[in-house]
Amino acid sequence: MRTTGQLPQGIVIDGVLYRDFELREQLVGDEIEVLESDDGPRAAKNDSFFGACIMARRLTLAGLGKPVAPAMIMAMTTSDFAHLVKASQATMAKRDSFRDAAQAAPDALSGTDATGV
Repeated sequence: MRTTGQLPQGIVIDGVLYRDFELREQLVGDEIEVLESDDGPRAAKNDSFFGACIMARRLTLAGLGKPVAPAMIMAMTTSDFAHLVKASQATMAKRDSFRDAAQAAPDALSGTDATGV
């Protein structure tokens, strides 16, 4: 699941302002990849930096053409980062609502013979 949006202020990278983003769901592999990367030792000691590393792995900036690095996240304003956190929370809530709907749906095999006809 992915969420798209626009950063309130944007981030300047190599002289270009980037505001449009896509944020994907966090995967277990993200945590492992961060801890096994060159940033791993610092991320293991600092939860805030670990969070920045995870966000960098999940984020794509439209037109950037390269992966987002933790240093790019750290150069963001706090309002832009908070915007991404809210987008992440909305994505998780959306995922949870899909799960809830699937659990609440009747089992097609448990109905009468006319069910689904």
